[in-house]
Amino acid sequence: MNSISKATERILKAAKINYETLDDEECCGSVLLRTGFLDDAKDQMNRNLNDFEGKPFSLHVQDAIRH
Repeated sequence: MNSISKATERILKAAKINYETLDDEECCGSVLLRTGFLDDAKDQMNRNLNDFEGKPFSLHVQDAIRH
C-alpha cells in the first residue's frame, strides 16, 4: 500500500467510515480518457462497473497511484 492509500485509510478510520479494499482493483480509466483513448476508457470503466455490481457501497475511492 502506498502513502496515498495509507493516508486515505487513516482518514476513513478517523471519520469512522466503514470501508473495504479490493484485492484485484484495476485502473479507473481516467488516464485513458484524458489521453484521448475514449473507447479504451469506456471499456475499462464498464469492466469496473461490472466488478462492482452487487457490492454494497455508496462511494468508491480509487487510488490511481501504484507502487
